[in-house]
Amino acid sequence: MLKSYTIIEQGCRNSKGSSSVHIKYNDKIYYIRLANKECSKYPVGSEVKLSYNEQFDYFYKPDGLKRDRNRLLFLAIIFILSITPWKKIIKIKV
Repeated sequence: MLKSYTIIEQGCRNSKGSSSVHIKYNDKIYYIRLANKECSKYPVGSEVKLSYNEQFDYFYKPDGLKRDRNRLLFLAIIFILSITPWKKIIKIKV
């Protein structure tokens, strides 16, 4: 479930390192890693929608799942094509 939390600190980097924002929840400061482009969208004092994982006590921004699913689908297709016995299939048809 997504809830809004206020940014208390922002650490955006232009280099290849990861960027992050910090929020305070239950008197504890949490560090949330974001993509470099995403980080600049959330200055100090702004709201960000995050999900909380109670079991492992961390916050995350649920995005990129569609991209990850597409990558997994692409890799699965490549894997299936690579294990298919193409020589036997071509011999049978010819």
